[in-house]
Amino acid sequence: MATFPKSEMEIATLAENMISGLTANTEVYPAPIIPVDQLQNTLNELKSAQHQVVATKSAAEQAVTTKNEVLKKLIGLLKSNIHYAEAVTQREEDELKLIGWGGVPHQGR
Repeated sequence: MATFPKSEMEIATLAENMISGLTANTEVYPAPIIPVDQLQNTLNELKSAQHQVVATKSAAEQAVTTKNEVLKKLIGLLKSNIHYAEAVTQREEDELKLIGWGGVPHQGR
């Protein structure tokens, strides 16, 4: 005896096969408990939801890429001003603290 599929793809394939089998064999299956149109509508909902997941993942990946690019830009700008501040103050810690720099060792300088 067959076992019920576990993966999304296998479940969708079963649905497609069932829909076509029930449609083509109405003499064997004259009154299925769940009508073919309901199966088809639900399969269409699944496909739509799957497409939404793909689109959302793609948008999230693009958002992360954009965020990383802006973060890299901000880091460059901050480092430029840190170098400026260190030169102007001759690395005077109390003056560097005025801009949030110095006192606590920072990573990635």
